[in-house]
Amino acid sequence: FEHLAGSLSRVVGGYIRGQAVTSASIGLYTLVVLLVVDVPNPNFTDGASGWTMEAGWAISGGLATFTGVTGSLQSSQLGIEDGATYRVRYTVSAVSGTVTVRPYFGSSNQGTLRSANGSYSEYITIAEGSNNPILSFAGTGSGAVVLSLDAISVHKVEGGGMPIEVAYAYYSSKRFVASQLS
Repeated sequence: FEHLAGSLSRVVGGYIRGQAVTSASIGLYTLVVLLVVDVPNPNFTDGASGWTMEAGWAISGGLATFTGVTGSLQSSQLGIEDGATYRVRYTVSAVSGTVTVRPYFGSSNQGTLRSANGSYSEYITIAEGSNNPILSFAGTGSGAVVLSLDAISVHKVEGGGMPIEVAYAYYSSKRFVASQLS
């Protein structure tokens, strides 16, 4: 019985320590809700519907493609709110030459310049006084360039914080083995 009591004490102690770590970890996270913003034709399957193209942009085959020197691809109004933070996700593909693209809402709410193939996710906070800016992608190139965009999504971030997009350890089982607790 004494041997069992010692093991039980270590198991209970480990359980309590595990719960304290789990509780402390959960306390560090802010509740964040992502609200979908209805981006028109985000995969360009309906051609240019919902989008305006400046020089250098074309929409075909489910992609918005930039082959110019400078120009923007602009969405229709999305109901973007001043002071709010938005997560913008998009995919860049077929990059060739010296070319960059950057998402932005109005003139002062800019995302990061991208120049490589990949799927990107970034957070843009809208400055006060922006007056419902539209989502745009600014393309800049030099020489013979190509860059395609696809899979665009926008989510409004609610809850007072940025989503933490990393996994953290969580105990999925309350069962512990005494030898694992030492």
